Amino acid sequence: MNRMKKLTATLISLVMALSLTACEKQVSVSSDPASASLSSTEASVSQETSVTAPEPEAEPAREYVETPIIVAEDEGYTVYVLKGDEQVGSYRVKIPDLGEVKFAHGDYIFYRRYEAEEVVDGEGNNYAYKVYNYKTGEDKLLVKGEWNGCIDIYQGKVILTLFNYFAGEYQEYCYDEKTMEPVESSNTILADIPEAYNNIVFLNTIDYFRGSCVERFMDETGYIRVRSDGKIYNFDGEAINEFDEVCDEDKDNYDLLYFNDECIIYETHNEDYSVKSIVDQSLITGRRTVISNDLAYLAAIEDGILYFLENEDCEYGLCKRTLCTYDVKEHTKERIVTRSSYPGTHGAAPFGDLVVSNGTIYAITNDGQTRDWSIYKDGDFKQLGIDTFKYNFGSDVNVGYVSETVKCEYCKAEIGCYYGEYAILGSSYGDKADAINNTLKESVKNQCEGLLGTELYFATDASDCANNGHGSYAGLVSYDLNLGRVFKINDNYLTVEGSAYWYGGGAHGYPFIQVFLFDLRTGEDVSFTDIYTGTEEDLKRVVAEATREHAKVFTEEMSPYYSYDDPDVVYEQAYNYISFETINVTYQKGGLIVEYPPYEMGPYASGFIEVFIPYSDLGITAFN
Repeated sequence: MNRMKKLTATLISLVMALSLTACEKQVSVSSDPASASLSSTEASVSQETSVTAPEPEAEPAREYVETPIIVAEDEGYTVYVLKGDEQVGSYRVKIPDLGEVKFAHGDYIFYRRYEAEEVVDGEGNNYAYKVYNYKTGEDKLLVKGEWNGCIDIYQGKVILTLFNYFAGEYQEYCYDEKTMEPVESSNTILADIPEAYNNIVFLNTIDYFRGSCVERFMDETGYIRVRSDGKIYNFDGEAINEFDEVCDEDKDNYDLLYFNDECIIYETHNEDYSVKSIVDQSLITGRRTVISNDLAYLAAIEDGILYFLENEDCEYGLCKRTLCTYDVKEHTKERIVTRSSYPGTHGAAPFGDLVVSNGTIYAITNDGQTRDWSIYKDGDFKQLGIDTFKYNFGSDVNVGYVSETVKCEYCKAEIGCYYGEYAILGSSYGDKADAINNTLKESVKNQCEGLLGTELYFATDASDCANNGHGSYAGLVSYDLNLGRVFKINDNYLTVEGSAYWYGGGAHGYPFIQVFLFDLRTGEDVSFTDIYTGTEEDLKRVVAEATREHAKVFTEEMSPYYSYDDPDVVYEQAYNYISFETINVTYQKGGLIVEYPPYEMGPYASGFIEVFIPYSDLGITAFN
């Protein structure tokens, strides 16, 4: 039985309750958990209210608008134009790489590309901000600049703001929304911002590329917010006033999400972001209202409505989230729908990318069998069939799992968690399938328990909890193992692979891979030395030579090896490392892959270095 190691980015956020102080009030929701569409609640400034969920009503007829959705594919992108759940067009993007942070609006995709070598007028311009018409194929440069930027679509114009946080300099460019031709920009107060206040706080921003422009801020509120030395100020073009409406308990850790002339909405969090909340702070009454204590993340903002995801209690390793909305004007929260993740979906979250268009919600969802873009309609999400990915370990394979959480006996904080998936083979794999299933389940459980082991940050008494980091990632040990592949090499042999990640503190954890090889005729677990009949010296020479040749194909910039400039040194390192005890392999058609763990032949950032060797080079005949 081989046990090998490989990185998988499967760390599940640990959710803890945030106790409220005397100055806060929770927006509470009372609902029937069996109902797909849940209640909305008004947050009174004087008392907490709870409204019983009404019976779900049929969705009223709505005017759907055409919405472009960008789908990344193996060799580029396709834009699907949707009107509700109807596909009214699809367009292949002719540019293979759209660069960073893409979103679509109207007939256009806005993107930027890093172009560090570009020099214009004697100055370096790191970024090219571009727009691509997916219907005509026209690709147009808007502006080049060495600064960061954001794009807003406002009052028939596309407004591109470039800003340099450190120099305190800003510049705006305006374009017609339909033609993308330059138009005269309106007068803004960008040039009047005192140099000392060197950072405009751009809000309503889901990512750092698409945000609200200064014109929108000024029209809606009469001022913008600027930052200096960690403090935030209001600036109306003439006077600067310190912004101190945030409750004292939140001032050290908060991020502004939205504001108008009556309230601000911000996220508050603890030091390691393991607990996040959304707060509605009234600028009129001073009342601090907690919208959610279980925030996963803010997903979209449209017309004063926040769309966000809340974490729900679930077993470690799986994920359960509720999509919620919050109407900033009415101060009402609505729980839209709750979805869970599934074993065997490579750690896929219940909701992926989310797009809101004229109140219509599109999101990437999975049902345990397929992942696809979906539309929220009639109380649940319906897959659209435009970007379908099937989770498939075989027509006769199910996925089981084990999960365990260990809590401190004093403070009840989580101090150890594991999650492990295993394959469950059906009868088509032969009469030894049940024996193989028992081996897989017990092996996964034993490995999870063993790697969690005795490394937990136990406290000897209640005063020890803080020193052990309880309640944060610093005091948590976790192990995650996800099923990777179930593969019949030929009629007689089956390999089952998993990828895993152990974390016990520090900058990062350690990756693992788990590999089983079974003889389907006997149901027995087969080791590498059962199928390899050569000597250990022969193995060292063959693998070292293959590794030397593998190292030669890389440039210095792309090489995963420490000794990228000397293949002979790579040979020596491989020769010294390889033995019957240390060799890690995965099995393929026609050959195996030798897996070098991080730090053995290259840095941690290189991950596992993989070298393919034909079975014939090793004298392995079992798979003929």
